[in-house]
Amino acid sequence: MNNLELIAVGLLSLCAAILLWQFSLMNIWAQRSSVVPSRVVFLFKRGFLVDASPEALQLLEGKTGTDLTWKVVRATIQDSFPSLPEQLETKPRTTTRHKSIGRNDQAHASLLQDPKFTRLELISWSPSTGRANTNVIPKAGWVSFMHAAEKSPVPIWQVGPNGQISWKNEAFEQLIHSLPPAQRLRLEKLKINTRNGAETPRRLGVQDIYKRVRQFDVSAIKISNTVTNFAVDVTAIFEAEQAKQDFIQALGQTFAHIPIGLAIFDRNRQLVLFNPALLDLLDFSAEFLVSRPTLQEFYYDLIDRKIVPETEELVCWKEQLTKLILKASGGSFSETWVLPNCRTCKISGRPHPDGALAFLIEDVTDENMLYDASEVGQNRQMAMFDTLEDGVALIDDKGHVQYTNKIFRHFIGIDPESSFAAFTATDLDKVLAQYSNGKPSLLDVPPTTNTTDGITLNLPDQGFFELHVKQLSDQSRLVQIKRRNSHLPALEAKNAVA
Repeated sequence: MNNLELIAVGLLSLCAAILLWQFSLMNIWAQRSSVVPSRVVFLFKRGFLVDASPEALQLLEGKTGTDLTWKVVRATIQDSFPSLPEQLETKPRTTTRHKSIGRNDQAHASLLQDPKFTRLELISWSPSTGRANTNVIPKAGWVSFMHAAEKSPVPIWQVGPNGQISWKNEAFEQLIHSLPPAQRLRLEKLKINTRNGAETPRRLGVQDIYKRVRQFDVSAIKISNTVTNFAVDVTAIFEAEQAKQDFIQALGQTFAHIPIGLAIFDRNRQLVLFNPALLDLLDFSAEFLVSRPTLQEFYYDLIDRKIVPETEELVCWKEQLTKLILKASGGSFSETWVLPNCRTCKISGRPHPDGALAFLIEDVTDENMLYDASEVGQNRQMAMFDTLEDGVALIDDKGHVQYTNKIFRHFIGIDPESSFAAFTATDLDKVLAQYSNGKPSLLDVPPTTNTTDGITLNLPDQGFFELHVKQLSDQSRLVQIKRRNSHLPALEAKNAVA
């Protein structure tokens, strides 16, 4: 359940709790004294009593909140005022006078009917029993409750024992007026199981007159013979869930035919998406993945099947899983696993929107084999070059010395490959210049010949050598130091030394 769902359920529970508390208050009677003159006044809204004077409430002993309707009040006083109407009307504002049948000729009832409320005042009249009941309903609590329920943004309506709506708030009326007749009937006739109190909300989708589909979570609470319904608008939650499902389906279709395995776990660490390649690469059963296992169950299954490589550290699997989740959440999880079937897979973990985690499984067996073969070939070539009598060096197209053989390093007395910083052609040129009578740019190759003439080097305690540089097709350069013939003319030797 995500945050929006928790908020919706919380709001629903709060409304239900307020209603239960306020209805229970209707049975709590507080002591009051009747010091002021008797004044019996009732105030109704939509047929329900929303306010009354303490003297008026004395007449309603034993009545609960759901019983305080116009019919109940009229039945209580109809022996004295039989001319009061059975049903309240919503026609334009009118005031009618109804005389009492009794010994007091001055007693009468004044009934003011307005489209928004109804006011009934009994003038110069008191109950025939003459018994003053000092127990009254707490007025402030009742008025506050009715105002809160009436103005609540959550549609609320009550259904009586006859299955008809006996009261509804403004939000419900607005909702009903926005629905076509068929959709309106679905909502009005909706029945929620209330045998065990407040049940799990029931999702109901209705289409309004503007062709918009709205989703509601409807709950109900039964008190006495009246069922109170609450409808929380969860359209935004529904649309977010639908968008998420559409995104996951689109993502699944995108990855359905690629060879890279995909596993996405939601913020609750439950598998929500995988592709067929995942089954092939890690040998999962379709039944297991369709059951939407948690990340822990997913990981433990890999452990049981010896897919996860054993660690040399003495840590439990739970700690390993925790480290995996932390690294994946930070986008730094990347491991290479050698599987029991001799395949090599690269496992990468990345954070996903809304707190989810995505794992990519890529088969790198062929890539590793090529790399190994290339590395073996390179090592073989290097070993072969080390057997040559000539010194050999390779300078790449960026001017970095990439390789020197053993005899080359011996000739110049330096190992470029062990240098902390990159050893460049310029650095090598400076080293060679001191053996060539200070000639600069020994490694520059003329563009017309792609090679240099042999430049004489006089290496200390080693004799005379020739330096040759050749431009290769990929713009790299091959540098060779060759030993000169022993019958070097004396004059040439003298000039070389000079």
